[in-house]
Amino acid sequence: MIYKGYDINFNDNTISIERSLTKDTAGKTKLGITVKTYRSKRILTLEPFIMAIFKKHIQQDYILNEQKLLFYNPKNTYYTVSQVNSAFKRFC
Repeated sequence: MIYKGYDINFNDNTISIERSLTKDTAGKTKLGITVKTYRSKRILTLEPFIMAIFKKHIQQDYILNEQKLLFYNPKNTYYTVSQVNSAFKRFC
């Protein structure tokens, strides 16, 4: 998930989805310039307790990084969905 400060709106409990991970021709995961389809670009409204989890992560664990990823892997690889889910379980 990309984090540019305005992607997460804590007042409205929303998260903007504007980019996604994709695979290149060699099968390597890369960060896309946009989302894959028009319908993929969206604003999600989340429950306040989920927004509190994001806020706690940003305050305690967020690492400023070149790609502006909310969940940054210092090994310069992208986290898998299961790795992000595991991180959420630690907060809950």
